[in-house]
Amino acid sequence: MIRPTPTSVARRAAAVAFITAYLACTLWFAGGRLLGDGSATPAAYFFTWDMFLFHYTESLRRVAVGRTQSGKFVQLVPSGLLQYRGGVQGDLTRVDLDRAGGYYRAAVEHALHRAAATGDLDSIVHVELYEHYWPAKFNYPPEMYESWCGEPHPHRRYWRLREEFDVEQAPRNAHEGVAP
Repeated sequence: MIRPTPTSVARRAAAVAFITAYLACTLWFAGGRLLGDGSATPAAYFFTWDMFLFHYTESLRRVAVGRTQSGKFVQLVPSGLLQYRGGVQGDLTRVDLDRAGGYYRAAVEHALHRAAATGDLDSIVHVELYEHYWPAKFNYPPEMYESWCGEPHPHRRYWRLREEFDVEQAPRNAHEGVAP
């Protein structure tokens, strides 16, 4: 029978203690999240940061604005026709879920076709795709942010123009624009 050396026993005890502490922290923060108070301390923020290396540190919403022939501006995305409204404040759309934004232009083009089909709007000639973004730590309520950082909540938000394009006007029906 092989007898364990004191060094191997100490290493095993340290590994068991580390794993136990790690699992206890995981259960503590997960339990706090389930009860609605998951990020009340800075330790929870750093624990999330270390656990999820690809955790996004900024929040964003996407807004598409179209300019009509008469010069009016119309918000195309998000619109009232979007069925999915998620997030804590109910302002997260399916376009916002795709972090890479690969679906963004396709969703805007779909909104353009929908607007053209209804005929309610002037024809849209130019579209600008914006991203409204801010650091994720600014999502905390002001009182929690102040207790954590020791300074007032700055309410900083930024806009960036992601893409812009001119809309090619398609004929209204299949017979329009065809030479006899």
